[in-house]
Amino acid sequence: MGLEVNPEKTKYVVTEEIPRPGEEIRIREYTFGKVPEFVYLGSLITQDNVVDSEIKRRVLCYYSLSPYFRSRALSKDTNIYTYKTIIRPILLYGSEMWTIYKAGEHNLMVLERKIPCKIFGAVKYDQI
Repeated sequence: MGLEVNPEKTKYVVTEEIPRPGEEIRIREYTFGKVPEFVYLGSLITQDNVVDSEIKRRVLCYYSLSPYFRSRALSKDTNIYTYKTIIRPILLYGSEMWTIYKAGEHNLMVLERKIPCKIFGAVKYDQI
């Protein structure tokens, strides 16, 4: 077929531990190393198959853009458009396949509440 394997970039992760001697797999002249996690098609794959580290990794994209939400140079409409077209798709890409727990759901909900506060500012409620 003409396909070639790049042994420096090819690694493997074990999600269910099978007793096996050694940490490397040898196939013909290639040797593949074992890693605890790797990024595949933009999603973080880990040994324990927990998505908390994946959620934290995606929440960091918001913090890289956070100064722009506080800036008065951009309008509120621009900030809302940026959130809907850039940040939300990054956060939710591949989320259909996640097995999410309360902690992960909490992290996403905190961010979902934090962004409008950054865009619109603090809101005062009159005490009744």
